[in-house]
Amino acid sequence: MAESARTAEDLRAAAMALVAALRGVEVRARRAMDGRVGGQQRGLRRGGGVEFSAHRDYAPGDDLRRLDWRAFARNDRLYIKQFEQEVHAAVTILVDGSGSMALQDDVDGADIDKWAQVQVIAAAIALLVSRQGDVVGLVASGQPARAVAPAAGAAQTARILATLAALRPQGSAGLEGLDGPGGPAWHGAGQSGVVIALSDVLSAPQAAIGPLARLRRAGHDVLLLHTLHPLELRFEFGDAVELHCAETDLRLRVEPRAVRQRYLAMMAAHCEAVRERCIEAGVRYARVDLGEPLVASLRRAITGLATGGR
Repeated sequence: MAESARTAEDLRAAAMALVAALRGVEVRARRAMDGRVGGQQRGLRRGGGVEFSAHRDYAPGDDLRRLDWRAFARNDRLYIKQFEQEVHAAVTILVDGSGSMALQDDVDGADIDKWAQVQVIAAAIALLVSRQGDVVGLVASGQPARAVAPAAGAAQTARILATLAALRPQGSAGLEGLDGPGGPAWHGAGQSGVVIALSDVLSAPQAAIGPLARLRRAGHDVLLLHTLHPLELRFEFGDAVELHCAETDLRLRVEPRAVRQRYLAMMAAHCEAVRERCIEAGVRYARVDLGEPLVASLRRAITGLATGGR
């Protein structure tokens, strides 16, 4: 069976192996957020709660039962107690389903399938979030775009894995295809949550990061996993090769040794432009070389989401 034709059960097995290797990693936001009570994320809510968090000044209309009379006795000022509760946060996985994600080729004798790797990463994130008791959804660009509305539970995980397994990269609509306030990426934008995007971002950084910037401004914590095939990163072809763009059907025969240095400089500049655009937008960025073990890259990226690292 080809990697790209794997079933939902095959995908679950591969994702569970990755989750097991990640040992203890949790998908957490770096800010307090609102959501349903009971999950791993923590948010400030009005009224009683699980754990005292902070004071704020009393304002007319506040619930008098939340006044801290001990603080008033010490400071002669009225303070309202704020509490921190465990809440369910919606985690939305955005997957670039454009044609360029279908790259599959040998590298040092190993067959590396970009799309198959991205499917496993997305499925592993869904399993991690579901295991935490949090809400998870899926949005995939492409023709047509696919979406699984955020929900919790084992049945939801099964729906996401089935959708991922059935997806085939096609068309030219990458992350920029998710733009606009009416687009599927904005599902649940009224409630703060976590958005994790997986894309090769082989398009203009400004346009590709635009939807993520809008989600960030809407209050979401956003992480971009810039997933690239090792051939895209290192251009280690031997003899003359015909390059084929799956999105435009353009074909170009090149001599790798003649263009490699120029290509590497252009790719490095492009990746840096994507990273800088993410920083400007407040989006967490992590480049993922799909030719290397995924565990270290994912651990670093997901942990950085909670700490606010870059």
